[in-house]
Amino acid sequence: MKMGFMFITTGGDPREEPFPAGTVGEPLASLPRGASGRVVSVGVSAPDRERLEVMGLCQGRIVQVVQPGDPMIVRVLGTRIGLAGALAEGVRVQPEAPPPGSTATPSTSVECTTP
Repeated sequence: MKMGFMFITTGGDPREEPFPAGTVGEPLASLPRGASGRVVSVGVSAPDRERLEVMGLCQGRIVQVVQPGDPMIVRVLGTRIGLAGALAEGVRVQPEAPPPGSTATPSTSVECTTP
């Protein structure tokens, strides 16, 4: 089964909505290939956040790095998404350790909601 991926670039200045003081986690862009993390916050412009949510990348969701860099490719719910470096910097994640011996794609039942 051949799967494609979507590529998304920033539609605005990702610093328009900075992270609140005390935000935990680290930038998604800092994770190495194969690492997974749970999204703890998305500090990008409202239009970019809505676009990411439509593609399944939202707070509480687990993402896996397929290819680091700019663009960064991540797997969300089995779909690969290409993110511009500025967007990947704007997404904060809490790294997650995969279960021992697991090769399964991480997923979660968190629902993304757009305002």
